[in-house]
Amino acid sequence: MWTRSHSKVFKSVEKKAIWDRWSDVNNWHEWVPNVEFCRLDKPFATGSQFILKPKGAPAITVQLVEVERDQKFTGCTRFFGATMYDTHEMKKDPEGGVRLTVTLRVTGPLGFIWRKLVAEKIEANLPRLMRDLTDLASSSPIEFSKPGALVNKSSSLLLKSISTGKKSAPKPKKKSSIFSKGKSKVKKAAFSSKRNASAFGKSVVGTKKSTLSSTKNASALGKSSVGSKKNTLASTRNASTAGKGSSTSKKNVTAKKTKVTKKGKSKTKSYR
Repeated sequence: MWTRSHSKVFKSVEKKAIWDRWSDVNNWHEWVPNVEFCRLDKPFATGSQFILKPKGAPAITVQLVEVERDQKFTGCTRFFGATMYDTHEMKKDPEGGVRLTVTLRVTGPLGFIWRKLVAEKIEANLPRLMRDLTDLASSSPIEFSKPGALVNKSSSLLLKSISTGKKSAPKPKKKSSIFSKGKSKVKKAAFSSKRNASAFGKSVVGTKKSTLSSTKNASALGKSSVGSKKNTLASTRNASTAGKGSSTSKKNVTAKKTKVTKKGKSKTKSYR
């Protein structure tokens, strides 16, 4: 078991003022260091439980296992494998003032882990905790309408935020005209880009159509070229046929000359 205690006498504070702050669990965040909020829906009495939300850590449940009005109270927090008790006690000092004492106790097989994670940090803040508590209790006494509920403006706002489980957030500010103009320009630029993209798409379609037309023209040109080749081949054949006819004509002319020569010779022979 691990135990630590811190005690100090405070001259300028009354026991009732301290007890009022102790029992006002919903406003512990005003004097307990590193606490975001606390919520107690029942009277500050033995057996009651409340929610305590540390800053930057999950909320935990604390049970009041001992409450002696105007004297002391003990809270119990259960962790996995360990239990932590924190006892807050006050007594009148013989020399005047009030002696405050806070005692921390950790038990359980895994107590050494939770001692490092939680208890030692609380112990380090005990002097500050006592100082803030006594300063607040001596400077601003409070009034209650019912146990565990503080009646003032800050308390009502806090209780409203706790009931919803969220912090009260400030209303969003109106956006400046410069931001609105910038946003309008961005929208116009985006619309213009869409129009340009549409025009580009149309031009691409037109290009595809012209490419298809060129392909068709090339195909027609190829067909006409084939026809031209066929015509050239036919002309070549006709020319060959004409050549053959010319050769036959030459043979006929030669034959005629031969006949004429033979006739000439026969005439010569008759004159002799």
